[in-house]
Formats: sequence, structure tokens, C-alpha cells
Amino acid sequence: MSALSKQDAFSAPVNATTFYERINREWHKPALQFFMFIVLAHWAEHLAQAFQVYVLNGPTPEARGVLGMWFPWLIKSELLHYLYAVVMLVGIRSIACRLRASERARRAALSHPG
Repeated sequence: MSALSKQDAFSAPVNATTFYERINREWHKPALQFFMFIVLAHWAEHLAQAFQVYVLNGPTPEARGVLGMWFPWLIKSELLHYLYAVVMLVGIRSIACRLRASERARRAALSHPG
């Protein structure tokens, strides 16, 4: 059997204390849910902007989405997209350890059936 078993890849150690250890162990599911919320919120913003332009026949520069209606400076400065990109990079980097371990465990299980 492989040196990395399913138990090693998915169990939470008692002494997981660093942020990366916790986010890849006991906080992994909430971290993935938060990450998915951010992705879906970004898509929803673009859908709201498309709705404002194509359904409400608004001018494209005035299509601000949901957040842009309350915080127009976010849309005009591109700050929102820069923050989104930073959150995506940090999020992917943070959860990558667990995802790599899951892939290694899956490959080990497939290569050594039964």
C-alpha cells in the first residue's frame, strides 16, 4: 500500500495549529464554502450588470451591479476586481495543500485496488 493512505490525507491531527494546517484540515469545508460564495457573488455581480444593460436597457457605463449601486467607487476604480483576484489567489493557495493530498490519496487507491 502507498505511504500516503486515505487516513493520512483526510484525518485532522490533534496539533494542527497553523492557519494553513487548520484550513486544510478542520476548517477545510467552511473554507471551500466561503471560497465558492466569493466566486458565485462575483458571477452574480456580472449577471446583475448584464441584466441592467440588456433587460433594463441601461447604458453600459452605468451598469454597476449590486455592489456598485451602494459603492459606485468600487466599480469605477477596478478595486473590486483587484480584491477579487487577491482573494482567489490566496484562497487557491490556502486550500491547495488539501487538494493535492486528496489527489494523491485517490491515485494511490486507484493504483492499489482492494
